[in-house]
Amino acid sequence: LCVVTIFPRVASATIIAGGTIANATWTPAGNPYIVQGDVTILNGGTLTIQAGTIVQFPGGDTQAAGLDTAKTEITVKGTLNVNGTAASPVQFLAQNGSAQSTWYGIVVDAVGTAATISHASIKHSFASIRSDAPGMVLAANDVSMETTYYGLYLTAGTPTFKNLGVQGSVYGAW
Repeated sequence: LCVVTIFPRVASATIIAGGTIANATWTPAGNPYIVQGDVTILNGGTLTIQAGTIVQFPGGDTQAAGLDTAKTEITVKGTLNVNGTAASPVQFLAQNGSAQSTWYGIVVDAVGTAATISHASIKHSFASIRSDAPGMVLAANDVSMETTYYGLYLTAGTPTFKNLGVQGSVYGAW
């Protein structure tokens, strides 16, 4: 008699303490990514987030910086590529609970080079996508924004959007 015990793979989280990113790729193999402090994609740098990746925010901001020193944000001064698919979207959400404004959101800075967000779900933020970038730096396609204060918060530019949905928010767009 032979007994074989198979242990399920125990997933471990990837902790992102905050800080700057020159070039990085976040993949589903690192799920979930827990972002504890502000992340800034440097000018000339690129962050690519692959389909099926889950990015969580525990609330608060260990960096105590950015637009809101009490909330974590992802700031794009370089390039952000969120490459979800219809079958496997990228998810941005609170680590615990479902409260609005748990984290700040994705901020496309005025010096940002490019931000392309496709097939993503953004929940529990203050401003799901904020853009201060001029021109056509921001493109968002097939993005759902839920339980936010602002779905879109635009101060500049001529971004392109296709198939956006905002639900359970105080303002769909500002």
